Amino acid sequence: MNFLNKICIILLQQNFDKLYNYKFILITYITIFIIIFLENGFILASFLPGDSLLILVGALIEKKILNFYLIIILLTIASSIGSWIGYIQGKWLNKNSMVKKWIIKIPSNYYEKSYQIFKKYGLISLLIGRFITLLRTFLPVLAGISKLDELKFQLLNWISSFIWIFTLITLGFLIKKIPIIQYYESQIMIFLILFPLILLIVGITGIIIFFLKKNKKTI
Repeated sequence: MNFLNKICIILLQQNFDKLYNYKFILITYITIFIIIFLENGFILASFLPGDSLLILVGALIEKKILNFYLIIILLTIASSIGSWIGYIQGKWLNKNSMVKKWIIKIPSNYYEKSYQIFKKYGLISLLIGRFITLLRTFLPVLAGISKLDELKFQLLNWISSFIWIFTLITLGFLIKKIPIIQYYESQIMIFLILFPLILLIVGITGIIIFFLKKNKKTI
C-alpha cells in the first residue's frame, strides 16, 4: 500500500522522473494487471475503473513510463482470464452457492439489461459489452449460464479483450498528441489520475451502502 500511495503522489505531482524506477514500474504493471483482471472476472469488483484506467495507461505510455507492447499483452491476458473466470462462475452457478449469492445481490435492472443484450446479440454481445461498465463483467457469467460452447466463448473472449484494451490505450496515447491537450497537459493528467480514483471511491461506497441496505431488509 505504501508503494501505491507513493505512485499516486508522484503522478499527481507529475514528477514522472521518479517513476523511472524498476520497483515503481513493476508495482504499476502488477497493480494495473490485478485491477483489470478483477474488474472483468468478479461481479463484486465490477465497480473498478477499467475504462478510465486504460486511458491513463495510454497517457503513461506516451510519457514512455510503460511499454506499449508489453502492457497490451499483459492486460489482454488479464482481461481474458478474468472473463473466463466469469464464464466458469456462470457454468457452475447451479453448483456454487457463493456465485448464487453474488447474482442475487445484483440489481434486477442490470441483470435484465445484460440478459436482453446477450439474448439479442449472442456472441457479439461479448464484444459490445467490453465497452460497457458492468456488462463486461456480467455477460461472461451469462454465457456460462447459457452453457455457451467454451471454444466459441474463448475465441470471442480473447478477440474482444484485445480490441477493448488496444482501443482505449491507443485513445489515451493519441489524446496526448492533440495540441490543445498538450497545452493543458498538466490539468488533463491530473484529471486522468483523479477520475479513476474517484470512480473507485464511489464504487466502494456504493457497494457498502448496497450491502447495508440488503442486510437491513433481511433483519
